[in-house]
Amino acid sequence: YRGYPIEELAAHSRFVEVSYLLLYGELPTAEKLLTFSTRLNESSIIHEDMHHFFNGFPRGSHPMGILTTMVASLSTFYPVPDRLDETTEIQIVANLVSQVRTIAAFSYKKSIGE
Repeated sequence: YRGYPIEELAAHSRFVEVSYLLLYGELPTAEKLLTFSTRLNESSIIHEDMHHFFNGFPRGSHPMGILTTMVASLSTFYPVPDRLDETTEIQIVANLVSQVRTIAAFSYKKSIGE
């Protein structure tokens, strides 16, 4: 984990900080954390049509099965160009990190019948 013991990160860092660390190779300053957190929040909304997929899963479906299927379907809603510069690549990964949080929440709720 970029030179940090996992125990230290688990005890003293939040999800957004560790995500930043994994993407950029360093822990964020307070200003960078705020900017990154805002960017994640802005990209956490999933495409409206993805809700149809969720409705197609039976109640009580295993959340990991739902999550796997939904993450795979992201590429149909958010196509990625063939050639990426580093900035675009980091933005795409940040969007994925953010959207996975939303998809995981939907997957869990579906698995418990909500």
